[in-house]
Amino acid sequence: MARLASGRIPPVVHFHAVSTAGAQAITGSQAPDAEGRIRLPTPSQGSWRLLIGAPGSGTVEVPAQTPGPPVSVMLPPAARLAVQVPELATADVRAEVTVLGPDGSPVPVLGPGGALRQTWPMVGGKTTIEDLPAGTWIVDATAGDGRRWSTTVVAPGAASVPVILE
Repeated sequence: MARLASGRIPPVVHFHAVSTAGAQAITGSQAPDAEGRIRLPTPSQGSWRLLIGAPGSGTVEVPAQTPGPPVSVMLPPAARLAVQVPELATADVRAEVTVLGPDGSPVPVLGPGGALRQTWPMVGGKTTIEDLPAGTWIVDATAGDGRRWSTTVVAPGAASVPVILE
């Protein structure tokens, strides 16, 4: 069962389930029923790492077991990062942004169809990262020519945060 922090049921839920044995992944998006339930395609028996998200909410990771009881998830409000690298504003250089956790691993963000996003392309030195869980993150931009910019950002839930990398 998935609900937003407000208690409302999201119009659509994105999911990305990976067997802890690493043998299988199930991804998709579904409209929840009136109780907020979604039913994943029948996964094989065992332990699963389940990522759940919805538009406007942060992605949540929960363990799941099949067969096992239903999993309930409260989806937190999401932050939005407006990332700029002024040095790339007029340069014809490709770049991409990664958001990393304190441990240096990429922060997973789910999109439609359960697509796992971990990098965002920059156009004209700008990109927007939606549906990021609240937290303290490292925002890292790497240009195709090898230049790199990085900063630490505190992103509260339900907030838009400007990030300028110089």
